[in-house]
Amino acid sequence: MDFNEGLRDVYIKDESPKNFSFATEVMKMRNLLHANFVRYIRRPVTLLAFLVSLTMSIISVVHSMRQELHDGQLYEYFKPDLGLSVFVMFLAVIVTAINLGSEFSSASIRNKLIAGYTKSVVFISELILAILFSTVLYLLFYGPFLVIRWKYLSRLDFLFGASALLLCCILSVTVIMVFLCFILENRIVAAIIGMMLIVVMIVMRDELYSRLTRPEYYTEYVYEDGHTVTMQADPDSMKKPDDVIKVNRIPNSRYIGGIRRVILTVIYEASAYDALVEFNQYIGSSQIADAKLPEEVAKTQNKYIEEKVSTLKRETAYNVGIMVVFSCLGVLIFRKKNIK
Repeated sequence: MDFNEGLRDVYIKDESPKNFSFATEVMKMRNLLHANFVRYIRRPVTLLAFLVSLTMSIISVVHSMRQELHDGQLYEYFKPDLGLSVFVMFLAVIVTAINLGSEFSSASIRNKLIAGYTKSVVFISELILAILFSTVLYLLFYGPFLVIRWKYLSRLDFLFGASALLLCCILSVTVIMVFLCFILENRIVAAIIGMMLIVVMIVMRDELYSRLTRPEYYTEYVYEDGHTVTMQADPDSMKKPDDVIKVNRIPNSRYIGGIRRVILTVIYEASAYDALVEFNQYIGSSQIADAKLPEEVAKTQNKYIEEKVSTLKRETAYNVGIMVVFSCLGVLIFRKKNIK
C-alpha cells in the first residue's frame, strides 16, 4: 500500500492487555514515524513553510532594532517583530492541517488501522511529527535571532526560559491542531478553525487586558475652589498639589475582583498570543535595564523585569498544560471514534 512506503506492517488482533507488547508498539511507532516523515518532508507545502519561516526571521532581524530615550540618553536594543512571530503560529497551523488532513482525505489513517496499527499509535505518531515540524519552524525563525543578535540577547538572564516559552506557544497551537484534525477529519475545516482560533485568541487577549487593567479605585482631588479632578494614579505615588484640600478614594464599579478575576487571569496568561507579547516585552526591557540608567529608573525597570520573568514561568506552565490536556483528550476521543 502506498501509505506505508518503507513501512513494515505489524498485525495484531486487538488492544487488550494480554495482547499488548511494548516492544511491538515501539516498532510500529518507529515504522509509522519513518514512513510519515519521508512523505511529509517531500510535500512542497512543508518545504515552502520552512523557507517562509526562515525568510521572515531574516526580515525581522534586519528591521527589529529599537531605540528608547532615558534621561536624555538614547539606548539601542533588539526586539523581534511580534506580527511575524504570530505568523509562525499560522504556518504551524497550515502545515499541520495539510499534512495530517491529507492522511484522512487519502484514507491513509483508515488503511493504517486496517493494517493493524492501534489508534493510540497512529495518533501519537502523528502528534510527534507535527511537534517535530513545528519545532523546525521555530528554530528557523528564532535561530537567526540568536546568531545575528547574540550581542543583545546575551544580556538576558532568563534567555533559555524565554526561548522555551516561545517554543511552547507554537507547540501548544500545534497540539490543538492535531486534536482538531483527528476530531474533524477534514483539513480545510481544521485549518480554518485553527486560524480562527488564533484570531480569537488575539482579540480575546486584548479584551481581557483592558478588563484586568481597570483600577480598583479612582483618586479624586478636591481643590479649594470646589472643583474636582479624578485620576487613576495612586495618591501615595504622587505629590499632592498645594491647593488640594481633600483626597478621596472612589471604588471603581467596573473593577473585576474575586474568583472571577482569578479565572480571567488564568485564561489571559494561558493564551499563546499573550505569551508572545510577554516574550517581546521581556527581551526589550531586559536590554534597556542592562544599560546605565539613573538609579530610580533602573530600580523600577528591574522590578518590572522580575514581574515579567514570573509571568513567563507561569505562561510556560500553562502552555505545557494545554499540550498535555489536548494530547490526552485526542488519544481518548480518537480511540472511541469510528473511522469511515
